Amino acid sequence: MQSHSEENYLKSIYLLGKKGKEKVSVSALATTLGNNPASVIDMLKRLTEKKLVEYDKYRYKKKIT
Repeated sequence: MQSHSEENYLKSIYLLGKKGKEKVSVSALATTLGNNPASVIDMLKRLTEKKLVEYDKYRYKKKIT
């Protein structure tokens, strides 16, 4: 089960990805959520551990599950 914060991230990733981008950048996600990039990276790592997204150091990739 995801926390409210995790759900917000997943929803934002989905909406940004829906705009036609295969990959969603950390900076775009940070801007959308009003968070700093370091916080976004921490959450992406957590979501990656749960196998909800794929995150690589240089480019964030969405994964539809």
